[in-house]
Parts: sequence; C-alpha cells; structure tokens
Amino acid sequence: MFDQLDDTIVAVSSAGGRSPRGVVRLSGPNAFSIVDGVLTGGCVQEMANWTRHSVTLRIDAEAHIPGEVYRFAGPRSYTKQDLVEVHTLGSPVLLSMVLDRLVSLGARPAEPGEFTARAFFGGGMSLTEVEGVSALIRARTDAQLRAAERS
Repeated sequence: MFDQLDDTIVAVSSAGGRSPRGVVRLSGPNAFSIVDGVLTGGCVQEMANWTRHSVTLRIDAEAHIPGEVYRFAGPRSYTKQDLVEVHTLGSPVLLSMVLDRLVSLGARPAEPGEFTARAFFGGGMSLTEVEGVSALIRARTDAQLRAAERS
C-alpha cells in the first residue's frame, strides 16, 4: 500500500449496512476525471473547491441515481491530494455498483487505512493523530471513544 501513493484510490467510506446516505470517496491525481465519468451533466474539474453539487450518477446505460459530489482539491484535502466524495442513497448494493463503476474507470480499491496513510505521508497528520484516528475507528465503548478523542 505505501509504495503506491500516486495512483487514484476509491472506497465506500460510510458505515456498513443500509442508511439514508452512503459515501464513496476517491483520492489521487485522477479523482476528478474518474468521477466525471459517472456524472450526467456535471464536471468535477470545473467545480469550485470545497463545494457541494447535486448530480445524477450514471451507473450503466439504464441505471441513473441521484447524488451529491463534494470536491476538495489538494493540497487542501484530508489526503493532501485531489479528493472527491460521492454521496448517494445508502444501499449496500447500490454503493457496491458505484464502487465497481469507479474501479472500471481507473480507480484502485483502497486498502484499509490508506486514506489516512496518504494524509500522514502527505504531511497532513502526525503519527499521533493517525493513531488517534485508528483508536476512534476501533472504539467499542464510550470510555474508549473519549480516550481516542483526547489523542
């Protein structure tokens, strides 16, 4: 994972299971153009930084779903790279279809912790902060959560 920091990665970033909203995140040099490949009538590369846009996502010739795109140009993003979040309905099957479509357009499935690793290697987080993120994710009790928040 750490020898491939210059490609574009993608992962479902919302919690598992059904929910009203699901999030798919991309980071890397081709994040904007890859997401443009699934948009109908929108262009991430032309959007202003730190903005949200309502879009229609084209999964295939027949499947079009509503969504929102959030654009964060590097180095002013979590990973210090170009980063896009695609928000849509929180159906696990639907999120898997979006993920597969983005992979077919050139993104690589991210390894666990790879977005945070890119933030660390890009100089956006200290090792202590990375460990805090990991502890937040693994917290199973309120006490663990509070301890992770302090770090």
